[in-house]
Amino acid sequence: MPENPTPAPAPAADPANPPAPTGPPQDNPPAPAAPPQNPPAPVEGDVSTLPEWAQTMIKEAQEKAPAAEQPAPPAPEPPAAEGDLSRLPKWAQQQISTAQEQARTAAVHAAVLRVAPTAGANAAALLDSQSAMTALAAVDTNDQTAVAAAITAAVQAQPHLAAAVGPARGGADFGSATPPERTPGSLHDAIAARLGA
Repeated sequence: MPENPTPAPAPAADPANPPAPTGPPQDNPPAPAAPPQNPPAPVEGDVSTLPEWAQTMIKEAQEKAPAAEQPAPPAPEPPAAEGDLSRLPKWAQQQISTAQEQARTAAVHAAVLRVAPTAGANAAALLDSQSAMTALAAVDTNDQTAVAAAITAAVQAQPHLAAAVGPARGGADFGSATPPERTPGSLHDAIAARLGA
């Protein structure tokens, strides 16, 4: 075989499989290439991370817009206080106010029933009197002396609200001295009574 005067072309370098070194071994091998570092994540509002043309556009826009015209951010709403009924829907507010009125009325009725006998008033008559109940609605029902004073004032203004003195009347009247006239039960009794027999 004849010898080829042209040298064979060098095989293409495969990046996945680098060629083995052909020279003598070195004492200090080259350091492996450091992995590329990711640039830091851009911070929101940081203009310096934008391209130069974008930075100049932003600076020009900021110079044109006066700082005084920029609207102030809205103030955060303060947290609602516990028990703030104004944040509830209307129907819920109405139900709560109705329930509070009913509870107040029940408390006034209970105070009247509890204090009226000791204040010398008729409890049933007080509960039926609109003027007395209006006066008692303004009084603290937990303060028995204030309730008693309001009941006493209502009794003085309207004497028919006073409790009856003495035992209640009942039964037949036994105070009459003359006996009632007797009616005969039959015709025979009527004739006998008339003839005196």
